[in-house]
Amino acid sequence: MHRQPVAWWGCALTCVLACAFPALALPLAAPTPGAWQAVAPYGGPALRGAEAFAVGEAAYVVAGTDGAGTLRSQFWKYDPATNTWTSKADFPGVPTEDGTGFSIGSTGYVCFGSGASGLVRECWRYDPAADAWMRVASFPGVARAGCVAVTLGDKAYVFGGSTQAGYADDLWEYDPALDAWTRMADCPGLGRFLPAAFAIGGHIYIATGRTGNADDAYTCDVLEYDPLSNVWIRRADFPGTARGYALGVSVGGKGYLAFGQLPGSALTLSAEVWEYDASSDVWTRKADFLGGARAMAVGFVLGSDLYFGLGMDLTDHNRRDFWRMRPIATAP
Repeated sequence: MHRQPVAWWGCALTCVLACAFPALALPLAAPTPGAWQAVAPYGGPALRGAEAFAVGEAAYVVAGTDGAGTLRSQFWKYDPATNTWTSKADFPGVPTEDGTGFSIGSTGYVCFGSGASGLVRECWRYDPAADAWMRVASFPGVARAGCVAVTLGDKAYVFGGSTQAGYADDLWEYDPALDAWTRMADCPGLGRFLPAAFAIGGHIYIATGRTGNADDAYTCDVLEYDPLSNVWIRRADFPGTARGYALGVSVGGKGYLAFGQLPGSALTLSAEVWEYDASSDVWTRKADFLGGARAMAVGFVLGSDLYFGLGMDLTDHNRRDFWRMRPIATAP
């Protein structure tokens, strides 16, 4: 689906201004639970296929493709206390689209993706205290893009993605203490590209995703993985339209699935946001995302708030905007 967006002079000017000056914004008013609130736009250019992770009280965004189709290495930090973006040390690895970002403890990780010369297996660790990157063990499996990562305790779990051989169904555990990858039980469902993924109660949930190259090759199935037993089980299907390129995050003991590309030959995207309750195995549709339908966006959680932004919109242009929402279930 890697459609190239239309390049236009306004996007280039925005990029110049954004890179030349820090992204300034007013502090945010207290959120209204259940309502979307615009926050400061991303400090760099509009992007699709970027990677994000949160460490402590800040979030970080890196890589992706800009409006001219250029793969980027710029790296930005978002501080919710001041509602500002600050440029940090550029990513030293291969610039990619559809890579994977995650955090473990006080460090962030960026792995995988589609680079100018093909799919990559390399992984990098970022130390926010030192503003420094370090290469860590490369992924021992097949190079890929569009996989998803979930952190549980002191380990990360990476699933799926697109490889040269097709869509992957394998699950891998990364242990930063050993700097080692271990293959876990393969998913019993279809291999998939960019599903939504989140963690609830020590278990991992994988929902939706692209399962092939046909226009209707998307799925609604939901699978749960227990890392203690290394076993997958099927849960109730996602009740919305099948989709790929969605986002998944969790906060307050609930999972959230947002956005996605829907089946069909035309570019059809979603602005829907759904909440998943693992205890009842029930999905509930929440307020649609006010920033508009999109795919290939990024999301992260800071405190009790969801943050979504960037991505590709219905006009096949990239976006810079970011929004936050405090789910009613997690309101104090």
